[in-house]
Amino acid sequence: MSWAPTNHRQKILPDLNASKLGLECLAFSGYEDICDRIHDYVENHNNTGWKQRVKKGLDEFILRGCKPISRYYNSNDPGAFGILMYHRVSPKIAGIEEPTWNVTPDQMEKQLKGLIQLGFTPVPLSEAVQHHQLGLDLPHNAFVVTFDDGYANNFTQAFPVLERLGVPATIFLATAYLGEDVPFPSDDWSQTGKADPDTWRPLTLEEAHQLNSSDLIELGSHTHTHDDFRGRPRELQQDVELSLSFMKREFDILHPTFAFPFGVRRFGFSSDDLIKAVKQTRVRCSLSTESQLAHLHQSPYYWGRFTATQADDAERLAVKLSGWYSRVKNGMRRLARR
Repeated sequence: MSWAPTNHRQKILPDLNASKLGLECLAFSGYEDICDRIHDYVENHNNTGWKQRVKKGLDEFILRGCKPISRYYNSNDPGAFGILMYHRVSPKIAGIEEPTWNVTPDQMEKQLKGLIQLGFTPVPLSEAVQHHQLGLDLPHNAFVVTFDDGYANNFTQAFPVLERLGVPATIFLATAYLGEDVPFPSDDWSQTGKADPDTWRPLTLEEAHQLNSSDLIELGSHTHTHDDFRGRPRELQQDVELSLSFMKREFDILHPTFAFPFGVRRFGFSSDDLIKAVKQTRVRCSLSTESQLAHLHQSPYYWGRFTATQADDAERLAVKLSGWYSRVKNGMRRLARR
């Protein structure tokens, strides 16, 4: 089959970049229809790579289109806030493939500095959890910064940026690999283990202790082994308990925050049975990687996060943190489930 947008869609689509209200109209009146048409086309072509490019293109379309909207229409819900997720923070190295899950230190600094200039306020994750427990509001346009896995460059590259800007952050540690000279098993970069070790190695214990001594940094759990625990809630609970024992012994942290490895809820990485398992431990929250705003009136065991990428400038991150990205992205769920 072929995909031919209706005249109504053809009229709306070209105007999106110029109109603050065009994407709002599209989001609420016709986005599901467009996604269904694209889904039907992709399914008939049976091309996974092409399908991924369509998804990426739609995502880019959302971010570009929402930029003008987010400048004028931010969320008025005082309970809503956004959580950003970083992984690797490493400069680009000439002559080799760019690292995966990477934001360069310069770009990260531009992102965070730009968000602050746009009126966003960084807060510690523990403060968000505490405000949830006490029924208190966060500052207007509050956001949280997190890092997954525990890369050494979180200390050597990201930490100096956070100190210069005064931005608090949580680093979720896969505790089994701290101090090891081998890559994280989950690291999918082709140059891992070959390039400069600072681009891929885990934190040393000394580096982790220095981070823990900073007033800006909180250490959280990312399980012990960073394994795939889908359908294995008992094994997850046991693994988290190992991580918590490590964190108590090494850092005297009794009730850390927690983020699921991989974390995509609709793929089972942060399912209800896994959330139930981690709630049996001493963690204070559990974060997924679902691209959605967190809410103080929602259980902190169901909070999602937005991935910060190298392609994001401060305005694109503001789109995510404003709530518009989530609102429109929900219209893609029927496609995303495929």
